[in-house]
Amino acid sequence: MPHQRLFIALDPSAGTIDALRRVATPLAAQPWPHARWMPRDQWHATVRFLGATPEDGVPYWMRMLESLAGLAAERGPLGIIGAALWPSPARPRVLVVTAKPEDWAQAMASRAEALARDAGYRPETRPFQPHITLARLGGASASPACVAALETAAHALHGAAMRFDSLSLFASRTPPDGPWFERLATVRLSGG
Repeated sequence: MPHQRLFIALDPSAGTIDALRRVATPLAAQPWPHARWMPRDQWHATVRFLGATPEDGVPYWMRMLESLAGLAAERGPLGIIGAALWPSPARPRVLVVTAKPEDWAQAMASRAEALARDAGYRPETRPFQPHITLARLGGASASPACVAALETAAHALHGAAMRFDSLSLFASRTPPDGPWFERLATVRLSGG
């Protein structure tokens, strides 16, 4: 039976996308080694990566979106922590903007984790850290100019927040020219 690589993610609001675009544009002008900048319509904050899922498991996750979205009814913005290179500045694989895991987002991630375990998925061992990936990097050390631009971006983001207006089920497509994400289902978040 064919499988799809699925994940559940929060979709940033138009205002959040605009704020991130303003810091991403000068970052993209720097000579990042082997950088692939994510298109804005692909920006998201992963709640739970599910991985390989049989085709007959997709409808289950589509139904679970409503339940998970209900946990965001009293949501507020997620305060931005800053911009970072993961897993480390010496060997960066991604350039991300990170946010604080406020109670509603943590509750959503915990519920998604419980649903995934109940459905037979492997437990997620890493703590939930809301973030939006702006670029995938080749793992080579960043130049001083790139690091300085990242520090400027982090300063520009001080006091800013991420807002989200929907929750989506995505399928990760991995052609040779790099991954892209297809929205299979989306649920608008109420309240907040």
